[in-house]
Amino acid sequence: ETCASSAPSLVVTLRRDCLGTSAIRPVVDFVARRLQSLACRASPLQPLQQLVRRLSSLAAMKLPDLAAVCAAAIIGVLAERLRAKAAATSTAAIERKPGFKAWRMSKWVKHNGRIETQGLVGTDKDATVDVQTAQALARLDAILTEAGSSRDKLLSITIYLRDIDRDFEGMNSVYDPWLGEEKPTRACVQTKLGHGWLVEIRAQAAA
Repeated sequence: ETCASSAPSLVVTLRRDCLGTSAIRPVVDFVARRLQSLACRASPLQPLQQLVRRLSSLAAMKLPDLAAVCAAAIIGVLAERLRAKAAATSTAAIERKPGFKAWRMSKWVKHNGRIETQGLVGTDKDATVDVQTAQALARLDAILTEAGSSRDKLLSITIYLRDIDRDFEGMNSVYDPWLGEEKPTRACVQTKLGHGWLVEIRAQAAA
């Protein structure tokens, strides 16, 4: 009984509300026929009534308004995909390489296409600053190669000196020729280094 009275009225309502929108008439007719065939099997009938109201409100729009609604829907889908991609990127795997003191630090860490190294000193703490700088840079070269990068992909370098007034030029005499064609950003800081070291270098690079 519900099918006999309610289903046809739904179809009539849909077709009447969409009467002035000939551009989407074939779509409306198709949906109306589907509603008519499904209405008798639907229990309860309320979801179909809600669908009719939504379709009628869209069909009653002028074409420019309908295009605006469609464009907004497309933009919403694209925005959601970008948000999902950003969320996936933020949880990307972090690759770590244990250092000499593996219980305390990693030698380098790679995440999202970026490599960051530990602070690197030379191998002879009794050597002059230029020798210690050359030794630290050789270790940096080895780490970059191991992590899948190179000095041409360096993004930034931080250099720590025990005595910046005394050792700045000596460090630069080795550092400047060592650089590749692409120059990274650099910061040079005076600080108290332990164990007799005169210079320590750490870097960030693209993978």
